[in-house]
Amino acid sequence: MLTPLGIYIPLLYNNASSLKKVLTLGFVVAASIELLQFVFTFLVDYNSGGYGRSIDIDDVLLNVLGIVIGFLGYKFLDNSYRYTSRRKKYCPNSKRRGSSAYKKNTN
Repeated sequence: MLTPLGIYIPLLYNNASSLKKVLTLGFVVAASIELLQFVFTFLVDYNSGGYGRSIDIDDVLLNVLGIVIGFLGYKFLDNSYRYTSRRKKYCPNSKRRGSSAYKKNTN
C-alpha cells in the first residue's frame, strides 16, 4: 500500500535520500495509520456494538517493507539513469560497443 511513498520521499525531500531516514519516516507513517485505525475503531464502531477492524503489527511491518521496496526501486532507477547519462556524455555517438564509433578507420 505504501510502496509509492518509498519513491516519493526521496523525490520530494532531498535530505531524505538514505535508507535509514526513509525507514524511520515510513515506520512513523505506518504506525500512525494503525493508531488512527485503533482510535476510529473505538469512536465509530463502539456505538454500533461491533469492532470492524483489528489492529495488527503485521500491517505496520508489511507497510514498512513496501516503503523499503519502493525506495530500493527508486535507487535502482536513479543509479541506472545516472549511469546511462554519464555513458552518453563520454560516448555520444555510440549505442553499443560494436558500433562504428569504436571501429578503426580502414580507409
